[in-house]
Amino acid sequence: MNLILQSNDCDMRAMFFQLAPAWRLLDSNVGQDETDVIVVDLRGAVDDIWKMGFSRWIALGDTPQHFRWASEHGAALFLMWPCNRQQLECALRVAANWVAPDNSVISWSGGISWNRKTATITKGRHPVNLTPIETDILSVLWTRHEIYTSTTEILKFVWRGSVATEQNVYVYIRNLRRKLEPIPTHPRILLSRYGAGYRLMVPFGRGEHEELADAR
Repeated sequence: MNLILQSNDCDMRAMFFQLAPAWRLLDSNVGQDETDVIVVDLRGAVDDIWKMGFSRWIALGDTPQHFRWASEHGAALFLMWPCNRQQLECALRVAANWVAPDNSVISWSGGISWNRKTATITKGRHPVNLTPIETDILSVLWTRHEIYTSTTEILKFVWRGSVATEQNVYVYIRNLRRKLEPIPTHPRILLSRYGAGYRLMVPFGRGEHEELADAR
C-alpha cells in the first residue's frame, strides 16, 4: 500500500515509518494513480490537495483553524498533532480499509495484516502462508467476531464431520498465534476465554485491546 506523507517534520516522518511498515512512503510528486492514501501536515505549505482527486485523505494540524480548514476541504480524518501512538495507529488502520473496502485485507496495529484472498499473514514486511485449516478457522472467527466460538463449534464449522478432536483445535490456534500475534504467549488478537472458546478481535475502534486472553 502506497502512502504520501506531505510533511517536513522529522519526528512525524519517523513515527510513520515506525508504525506503518506495511505502507510504502512515496515522494509527494508521484502520480495519483500510484497512491492509495495521502497525509497532509497543515502546519507547512499546503498544496491544493482537495483538487487532486483524492476522495479520502488524512489531515494533521495543531490548531482549531487547521481542523476547520481540513473539514471545509474534505479531509476524511483529522489528527491533532502531536497525537499519541494509538491515535495514529487507528488512523492508519482506517486508511488500510479504504484501500481494501471489501475487507479482503484486515489490518491490526504493529504492521500485522491478514490478506483473506492470498491466505497470508504479514508482520511488518514478512508474509507467512496459512494452511487451509488455519484459513478456515480465521474465517469462522472473523464472521463471528462479536462472540466467542467454542472448540465444538470450530470442529463443526471447519472439520465438517471429519475425524478431529479439541486437541486439533488447540494445536492450530497455537500455530495461528505464532503467525499472527506480536507476543504469542500474551495474545491480543486471537483471544480465548475458559469455557467460552475463541474470539478474533476486530481491528476497529476500542475493541482490539479491551481484554486479555488465556494463552491456551
